[in-house]
Amino acid sequence: MLSLKFEQSKDAIVTIIADKDKTKQILINLVGNAIKYTGKGGVIVTAINDGPFVKVLVADSGVGISLENQALLFRKFQQAGDSIYTRTVSKGTGLGLYISKLIAEGMGGKVKIEKSEVGKGTIFSFSLPIAKGVSYV
Repeated sequence: MLSLKFEQSKDAIVTIIADKDKTKQILINLVGNAIKYTGKGGVIVTAINDGPFVKVLVADSGVGISLENQALLFRKFQQAGDSIYTRTVSKGTGLGLYISKLIAEGMGGKVKIEKSEVGKGTIFSFSLPIAKGVSYV
């Protein structure tokens, strides 16, 4: 059984400059990947203020990605597996991270891998700009 948890930072809630549906698609892609590559443990989604951006971190306790395979991420139709059969095992197309990166960049943000350790899990993040002059406490 896997767990899915959301944690929000203690920072003030802010408004971001982003398309709701596109932001949802990025989150679905990152959380979907985290679940797909996690056999036990879980996924934690955290939102934090990061300067002029809100950063959403998606951390899993999954298989992790080797340093050499991390260089393969965010490319069209590419998956970061140690085998040419990765696509057969994951049942993915290799487009989720690529599309997420394009969407985030189109809204003035970015998607990146924060950290990964083979056998211990991975943390991906996406950040989107905060709307100036708008915040809620």
